[in-house]
Amino acid sequence: MQKNSLFQINSELVEVTNLLIENGGELTAELETRLQIAESELKTKSVNYYHVIKQIEAETTIIDAEIKRLQDLKKSRINTVEKLENALLHSMNLHGIEKIDTDTLKISLRKTKAVEVVDIDLLPFNCLKIEKKPIKSEIKKLIEEGMEIEGAKIVENLNLNFK
Repeated sequence: MQKNSLFQINSELVEVTNLLIENGGELTAELETRLQIAESELKTKSVNYYHVIKQIEAETTIIDAEIKRLQDLKKSRINTVEKLENALLHSMNLHGIEKIDTDTLKISLRKTKAVEVVDIDLLPFNCLKIEKKPIKSEIKKLIEEGMEIEGAKIVENLNLNFK
């Protein structure tokens, strides 16, 4: 038996459906056989798709773990750099040195200003950034209770469920 793609299986089903309509709904033995073959191929193809999906999902789990490992490694490196910079800054301050000049490197201290927020609740409104984000669960609840919410609607999706 020739292995057909999902597209070919779907095309066969559409073709058989069109022939069925042309025949006035009469299901001939040939059409019934073609439908059974298409259904059988679809079942086999669906199982194969399921295995590919599960393999890719497993790979993404491994990738997620590797991303986390690399992020932890990056964070460790950043923390090490910060500790080394702080140690150098502390030593230069302790010895009263503001500038170090060598043939290959110049290190100097400079003063900067930064804002430190002590209590966000005490800040004036114009100093706050407010994020506008819909609460989808609340919107869904209100619509299902019969309220009309302008700018939102409930849509039905069809999702795959593997068991």
